[in-house]
Amino acid sequence: MVGFPDNCELREMYDRRDKLDAHLRQEATARTRGFRSEPPTYLLKALGPPPAGGWARDRWEGMATTIEHHRLRWDITDPTDVLGERAGDGRSRRSSEFLRDEIRRTVEYLHRDRAQPRALRRAR
Repeated sequence: MVGFPDNCELREMYDRRDKLDAHLRQEATARTRGFRSEPPTYLLKALGPPPAGGWARDRWEGMATTIEHHRLRWDITDPTDVLGERAGDGRSRRSSEFLRDEIRRTVEYLHRDRAQPRALRRAR
């Protein structure tokens, strides 16, 4: 029978997980910066074109980085579907569902801002 890890082993496991997550975030950020001039099809389909600048551009890039982190974590390589196939284990499906909601909220927010007259956007 296999026992549970002791506190030292558990700490090492969490440290390793945190290091891997930091590495994935760095890679996702680097990918997103590389997409500034020509985002891949799956990002354009999910988020629309990147805004010209300002906070909207920051918001777009933030969500693109979150998407890239998710794709790296779950090894998604589909060139057209932002979250890949719907198959997978429960954790990847839950993560995809959560991210799908975040993408929807971000797109609504970005489109709401694009629809406002420029004078109202500056007043914020």
